[in-house]
Amino acid sequence: MKKYMIRCDMEGISGIVSYEQADPKKSEYQYGKKLFMSDLIAAVSGLIAGGADEVHIYDEHFFGRNIDLSEISSISSSDKIFVYMGKPPYEEDWAGGLTSDFDGLVLLGFHSKKGTKNALLNHTYENDIEDILVNGISVGEIGIETMIAKQMSVPLIMITADSEGVKEALQLEPEVIAVSVKESLGENSAICYPSNRTSQMIYDKAKEAAQRKWNRPVEDYKTGVHMKIRLADTIYSKEYLKMFSFPEFREKTVLCCWAKYWQNKLKVMEKL
Repeated sequence: MKKYMIRCDMEGISGIVSYEQADPKKSEYQYGKKLFMSDLIAAVSGLIAGGADEVHIYDEHFFGRNIDLSEISSISSSDKIFVYMGKPPYEEDWAGGLTSDFDGLVLLGFHSKKGTKNALLNHTYENDIEDILVNGISVGEIGIETMIAKQMSVPLIMITADSEGVKEALQLEPEVIAVSVKESLGENSAICYPSNRTSQMIYDKAKEAAQRKWNRPVEDYKTGVHMKIRLADTIYSKEYLKMFSFPEFREKTVLCCWAKYWQNKLKVMEKL
């Protein structure tokens, strides 16, 4: 049985060039959500056409309430689709539903890490985070999600993103199938393409990704993982430092480090 997981974000979706389109509290969000669903349906449909028996979707953006299930139900073979909503946090033994029996990970609508020069909507998970260092290497969302999957022997098989997000992914995993759905021109501007064009691109590449035979990655941090998270100067960071001191973790895996940070974060958010 062939199983795939799609982890979704919105800033790297076709046509989105502003947080006004990606923030559920903003006026243009419904239009952004329409663009998001177009890309997502193309990716799911392509994986199924390529032979996927199950497609699991984890909604990572904001509060994890961006997916329109009525549109998902319109996909042929929708009984093969499982959707994780509400953004359940990673735990040390639970990676958002991803397990070692998955055949591949797809990152849909991702973007480059904070500080990437002239990159569209670049950030690292949220504005409270300035940078994440894993064993001294700076990574963003693409890096963390790829590392967690790799430690479970699940390959990153496809990414859709802006041009700078694609470059970041290819530096990490040169064999990944990459779809650049827009050409980054700056933090709030890009060359975009009509939705029918990007949908076809995503569908074709997702189908190819499901049909390709992928090698299982091997990632063995023999000396463990040292994760340091540099926080921006915000109300959240002040409360975090008061409760837990500097966010620095030494664990066996990236997942353990990341889960511990999020456990701490949730406790801080309860105080704010």
